[in-house]
Amino acid sequence: MYKQKRVGQGGKDFYVYKFRTMYLNADKIGPTITKEGDRRITKVGKILRKLSIDELPQMVNVFLGQMSLVGYRPGVRENYSEADLKSRIFDLKPGITGYAQVMGRSTLTREEKRNWELKYAEDASFLVDLKIILLTIKKVVTGEAAY
Repeated sequence: MYKQKRVGQGGKDFYVYKFRTMYLNADKIGPTITKEGDRRITKVGKILRKLSIDELPQMVNVFLGQMSLVGYRPGVRENYSEADLKSRIFDLKPGITGYAQVMGRSTLTREEKRNWELKYAEDASFLVDLKIILLTIKKVVTGEAAY
């Protein structure tokens, strides 16, 4: 198991839980954002990430009321500007999945990811959440982004 402090609703910090997919102390020897092909990811970690199994422990965060199934992906504080922290993104709970995950995940630039998060903050509804959940299932099964 792995836990890391992330920024949640209202800009408040919380610990997110995941299955460890990287070598021990990888967060101290590399960037805080993981891109495809990151050499810190273990062989088993690649499989867990490909199938999104590493995200399952975040259901604990959902049960604790810190996250929802759909929303923005919570990042570490140092990856957000002051303007980001004051944006509509943080009016909502972070989610296990969201627009950025189904539209490209780790292939997106920070700006593209932020734009998808802002779009979700504007579009948030039950039907949008349902659409994102279905697109997430499709992406996990096919491995293709939802462009």
